[in-house]
Amino acid sequence: MGKTTIGLTASLALVACGGPADAPESTNQPAAAGAAAAPAGPVAPAFDVDPFWPKPLPNHWLLGSAVGVSVDSRDHVWIIHRGESLNDQTEGSAGINTPEGECCTAAPPVLEFDPEGNLVSYWGGPGEGYDWPSSNHGITIDHMDNVWIGGNAADDAHLLKFSRD
Repeated sequence: MGKTTIGLTASLALVACGGPADAPESTNQPAAAGAAAAPAGPVAPAFDVDPFWPKPLPNHWLLGSAVGVSVDSRDHVWIIHRGESLNDQTEGSAGINTPEGECCTAAPPVLEFDPEGNLVSYWGGPGEGYDWPSSNHGITIDHMDNVWIGGNAADDAHLLKFSRD
């Protein structure tokens, strides 16, 4: 069986629930001498992480804890993360060991990547006309490419719906 190369972010969203449709069924026949034994049941697909996906972010941006991944109708990968999870001890000591503005600030909460790993859109956080959750959690793109963001703190257990634009 061949391997599929996927991006690190997209790999977080994959769950193998059985073998691929073209996996050979077990024949319960003894293996020929020197031949590898056939699998006894369905075989899960194998995946390789592509360490170069996504491509580097602009502005020395860093990702905090990724709390949601979704894919839209154009095969664009959307992630939401918590920038406040970054800290000086583990993320390059932003502004402490490097001059301010030269290293390491949190990326906006919502990032959209094309299939090649290029950042094509980013946004999120408090804004006019909605209450951004103090603890964003989860992102999904519906069949009409609307973007849904969840909140999970005690004071913001709500959903926000945005157009793709």
